[in-house]
Amino acid sequence: MRLKTRNKIIDLISTVIEGIKYIENANEATGLNILNDCFDAVISIFNTLDDILPEDKTSLYAEIISSIIELINLTKENIGDNQQVEKLIRDIKFLLDDLKSNLQHEDEVKLEIIFLPYKASMWDSMESIWIEAKDDPKCNCHVIPIPYHVNTEKNDFSIFEYEGDKFDNGIPITHYNDYDIELEKPDIIYIHNPYDEYNTLTRVPECYFSRNLKKYTDMLVYCPYTIGMGNNIITKKSHIFFKMPGYRYSHRIINQSIHYQKNMINIGFLPNKLIPLGSPKIDYVIHNIKKEKNVIPNEWSKRLNNRKVFLLNTKIFHFSVDGQENADDLSSLIHLIADRPDCALIWRPHPLALSGVRIYEPRLYNEYLQLIEDFKKLENCILDYTPNYALSFCVSDAFISDMSSLAIAYLVTNKPVYLLEGFEMFKDGVNSVELSAFYTQDCGISISDFRNMVLNNKDYNYTNRINILDKAFPNLDGNAGKRIHNQIINEVISLN
Repeated sequence: MRLKTRNKIIDLISTVIEGIKYIENANEATGLNILNDCFDAVISIFNTLDDILPEDKTSLYAEIISSIIELINLTKENIGDNQQVEKLIRDIKFLLDDLKSNLQHEDEVKLEIIFLPYKASMWDSMESIWIEAKDDPKCNCHVIPIPYHVNTEKNDFSIFEYEGDKFDNGIPITHYNDYDIELEKPDIIYIHNPYDEYNTLTRVPECYFSRNLKKYTDMLVYCPYTIGMGNNIITKKSHIFFKMPGYRYSHRIINQSIHYQKNMINIGFLPNKLIPLGSPKIDYVIHNIKKEKNVIPNEWSKRLNNRKVFLLNTKIFHFSVDGQENADDLSSLIHLIADRPDCALIWRPHPLALSGVRIYEPRLYNEYLQLIEDFKKLENCILDYTPNYALSFCVSDAFISDMSSLAIAYLVTNKPVYLLEGFEMFKDGVNSVELSAFYTQDCGISISDFRNMVLNNKDYNYTNRINILDKAFPNLDGNAGKRIHNQIINEVISLN
């Protein structure tokens, strides 16, 4: 039985109780009319329960409702006898209260929860919550990947995409055409896309904008697909990100730490809207980097071949500033590692990088395509477009990246990370992080120095990095999803 159905029944019982009370001071004609209405309402309650509950549960309610119906009929027969009617009404109210109490504690009541990812690669931002919800007997869960449109040079968002087939086989997928959110009105909706109409590269259909989803649930929860370090600062420049619709319309926003919660309170968010219980993205890394959980494809094994493995991550706007220079630097970086026979390189471009180059740096589009094709031909290199980054995290020995959520998440592996950007990039903004956790050129370490350090099994920054990581993510126990799920469902239940 859905929670909303149970609540409607309880509301109807309360209405019947009020009607029964009114009979005490009503004339006979009015009293009979009210009793008939109460009779119909109680029959309707039984029919609903009979349709949605198992037989053993229905029998309990059938016994109570049968007694209520019998007493209502007796009251109708004795409508002129005030003393007898008063006693019968008292008995009816007692049974209605008993019926209400049983429904309030009914363990067959289920919360309807839906998860609305649109990019399979961003599923990590909510997966650990889903794992808890799907195993909770109080919940019915649906993972509903929603379609989206990719922008083009004409700014017409004419490319249609749907990634329901890119999720792991162990995740049961509900097609978006098979679930009517407006009709079902789920108790809880989880989203990871805050942008709605303000995303310039991809856009979900308007019916999935947060302002519309909020109409059909009392608990819209935004799970950020980004994470930061412990001392991130929200400045006027970065403040606009927190004005995106997902932040505005969600009932709750997941925060990775109390520090993040305090920062958001400082820019105007209400404390009770923020849930500082950790990041599901960190749960994902903790649970999926173990080698026994990852099957290495034969093709990967041939290319890695006991080499030192470097994982390269490039952001969506890697070429948006100093495009040609960055393209040249990327090519040089690839060869710096790939030209060494004792090294292997896995490259994970942002899943929307190709669209980003096509729209924002069209002059580099063909060059970028050629770079990818050349990379594929290198015998010790792997181009990883898979939505699941766990395998790359697992088999690699070190990480090279622009500053990104993946760069921060990789710290959880306890392996070294090299940032391609310098300190200047982060001095004034939301990405003002504790940069000493990373190796950078500004620390006097070049890419080639970093490569050689890893080849020699050295990691001079290990202890400092671990200390910073502990401050950034106080709860590195892999249970953020569990804590979030429990708090959200408890809030929903208490609201009802």
